[in-house]
Amino acid sequence: MNLILIEREGEFVDNIAIIGMGCLYPGYVTKKDFWEKLIEGKDFMAEDNFLNRKIERASMPRERAEEFFKSVFSPEEYEELSLYGDLFKWTMYIVKDALLESGYLYDNEKLKHTGMIMGAFGMPAIEHINAFEDLIKCTVEVGIRDFLEKQDFEFEYKKDQLKPQALLTDTEPQRFVAEKISLGGPVVTLNAACSSPVYAIKEAMMYLESGKADMMLAGAQCYNQMDFAISGMFDLLGILSQPGENKPFDKNSQGVIAGSGAGIFVLKRLKDAIRDKDNILGVIESIGWSNDGSSKFILAPDSKGQVRSYEDAYKDGLSPDIDYIECHATGTAAGDVVEIDSISKFFRQKGYDPILGALKGNTGHFFTASSHAAIAKVLMAMQHGIIPQTIRIVDPIDNRIILQNTKWEKKGDVKRAAVNSFGFGGTNAHIVIREYDEKRELANLDSIKEVQYENKKADMAIVGLGMHIGEMNSVNEYYKHLLQSKPIITK
Repeated sequence: MNLILIEREGEFVDNIAIIGMGCLYPGYVTKKDFWEKLIEGKDFMAEDNFLNRKIERASMPRERAEEFFKSVFSPEEYEELSLYGDLFKWTMYIVKDALLESGYLYDNEKLKHTGMIMGAFGMPAIEHINAFEDLIKCTVEVGIRDFLEKQDFEFEYKKDQLKPQALLTDTEPQRFVAEKISLGGPVVTLNAACSSPVYAIKEAMMYLESGKADMMLAGAQCYNQMDFAISGMFDLLGILSQPGENKPFDKNSQGVIAGSGAGIFVLKRLKDAIRDKDNILGVIESIGWSNDGSSKFILAPDSKGQVRSYEDAYKDGLSPDIDYIECHATGTAAGDVVEIDSISKFFRQKGYDPILGALKGNTGHFFTASSHAAIAKVLMAMQHGIIPQTIRIVDPIDNRIILQNTKWEKKGDVKRAAVNSFGFGGTNAHIVIREYDEKRELANLDSIKEVQYENKKADMAIVGLGMHIGEMNSVNEYYKHLLQSKPIITK
């Protein structure tokens, strides 16, 4: 096959178009209601009890699940999905919602050349609890029969038996959905913690840029519904908000409010989207990524690592003179301050000073999926020409943070923004997006030279190998076992 690369003044242009998005945020907020809630300064959370204190939860209430999903799926589709669990319903909904907006939901030929990259965090789900409950009953049942000398004794089991795949909540939902809608491209699951949506987009871009796919879905999901997961784990780690509310970028903020959500984008090469007259929501100019390495504790953000992600994003001459940054800002005292510091170190030292905002005061932090909402906010803000307020701030930690709905003042000929997405362990990402302006893009296409390059398979060299299996700590030990025909598995 031939891969068309675009060259302007000796540099390849590999911008990617966003042509559809699907989302399901805390409280079953869909993209239809998302913008309205942001612009009205509303939050998506509900009050709950945890360890005898009132806290907020950014969750998907199970009591509302049936009503919502019966309203968006056919009876047959709802019945089938109910055999797999809530997360399969979430994933099916957001994928179909995004593809419907893109115009390709029913285009089987296009879907043959479409793949999906999904970020996922395998948190405990209600399906796990139900399965283990039945397993325990089954085990205890044997002993009770012997004790009572009554072999017909049995517990009452769950009436609705789920498929075994329902327990594989990290990988199976996207594999199942891809099969159902007949995606013919790669289907990959990754976990880059809280930066997963941007890492998924980055990997999807690689498939598009290499010509291995013509369209990609990229997003993330986070099922964070169980009390011991949504609150207990983060309370133990010391990052759950003790007052029980989320106030990112406020000097008195004391931690995160955890939640659940899912979202996905439909991506195409920009030139293809223009050619096909797609509805382009925004253009991805670049993604920078980095890792903090071993500089600090897993939950402690590092300014140097974040700066490296900015440097990576703007390394090929892309201007850092952007209008706005949608920040990661989870509400932890250390994290918010470090993020402001890294932005100042990079942008102010280059003479730029973008305004800042954050939405986790609205949505809470649904970890592997929350930066999808941040990107969706930027795309909608570009469309409406208004940057929504950052809510709940009484005493801001920086004067660049917008505290009320603000008209988008662009510095150049189009609106440009970036989104920060920082995850546990220092998985940093910084995505740069511009609004789509048809006249501008068509003019740019006229000045672009298209070059045909043969897309050959490159030979890959293995330059290092490490191994740890059982008691063997090196490749040499493993090789000796093979030479001596010794078993690798020991009792």
